[in-house]
Amino acid sequence: MMKASHSYRILVYCTDFIPQQSGYVHAFTQLMRNMANHGVKVDVVTPFDLTDGVEEFSHPNITVYRYHPKLNVWLLGLWYQTFQMGRYLKKLDMLHAYDMVLIETGDNPFLLNGLPHPLLTKTVVRFHSTSDTEYLVYSKQRKYQIKRWVWKILSAAKIKYVAATSAYHLQFVKDHLGFTSPQTSFHKLVNAIEHVSPIKEFAHANGRSFMMLGRMDEEGYIQKGYANLLQALTECAPLFKDSESIFTIIGSGSKWEEVRQYITNHKLFFVKLIQACSHEEVIGKLRESDIVVLPSKYEGVSMFALEALAEHNAVVFTQTGGLLDMLDDNGIGIEVGDTKALVEALKYMLLASEQELRQLKINSAELCKREFSPTKQWEQLEAILIKMKGY
Repeated sequence: MMKASHSYRILVYCTDFIPQQSGYVHAFTQLMRNMANHGVKVDVVTPFDLTDGVEEFSHPNITVYRYHPKLNVWLLGLWYQTFQMGRYLKKLDMLHAYDMVLIETGDNPFLLNGLPHPLLTKTVVRFHSTSDTEYLVYSKQRKYQIKRWVWKILSAAKIKYVAATSAYHLQFVKDHLGFTSPQTSFHKLVNAIEHVSPIKEFAHANGRSFMMLGRMDEEGYIQKGYANLLQALTECAPLFKDSESIFTIIGSGSKWEEVRQYITNHKLFFVKLIQACSHEEVIGKLRESDIVVLPSKYEGVSMFALEALAEHNAVVFTQTGGLLDMLDDNGIGIEVGDTKALVEALKYMLLASEQELRQLKINSAELCKREFSPTKQWEQLEAILIKMKGY
């Protein structure tokens, strides 16, 4: 086990945690495990209860507290839950005197208004996804508009330390959420991948294996660029069929049947549509794929995208959000919404030589090891701790 330069104890608040299964949960648990592996004592507070048959997250340096105050009255209930959670975090801090409080999402600006000043002086909020960045600014849904107002009017001025998983989103937060104080300290704190697999042989001797994963609810369908993808696959259908290549799409939600119907009506028989997969199954499919495609309108530092790099996949990504940090001579970057560019990128991947594609795959894994390793993540986290503690 690696040791930290100092003996730290950190309180982490995260809204998504086991027993949930999502990219966010995988990202959070990896960060907590990384801190613990460096000798940090980590206390995790989450509002989610364990379900039957699910074991608690286990590590000798990690303690999980499950606490969910409830009052089923919308506005009053929100105030009550925020107030009680703030009291609970204060109580834990009085017991353990934390070196840092890490709020693992910008999705809950209300909580910050329930924390006492001594806690706020050592609190870091990490923005990690589109739900606490782009959706706050661009969505017309009332919940996002309210959260944006709370950030800009009430919460941003209270926070001295701000982190984000990508340089793009760190700048986005500065520009849009009211962090105008010159005393605010901004830091990049990446998601990380613990294991990069050895390079594999091409999945299909007579073709290429493509893969995409993304939710298919109303928001996800737009965000993940499904309309552009389906149009591009239709235009590339002859090449896919001639090369015996396949394209696997994993996703679920209210638009799933619409996507299935489109694939059937346009005779895209090379497309394999899967409604649900466990995380282990997703990793297994990434090991069998050659190219991962994400034509997202906006995207955070997707754990699926990082896992694609770690499994030696070449990429076709839009040049936005956290995907920008995952493009470096390992595939093709395209403009958001540019279906023509997506068609050309798919054609390139279908027609590229094995030598060309193999080099792209190698570059993906090297980028992952260089920029998204646990070591890199720890260096960034400890830099925040050192600044906060004044070492």
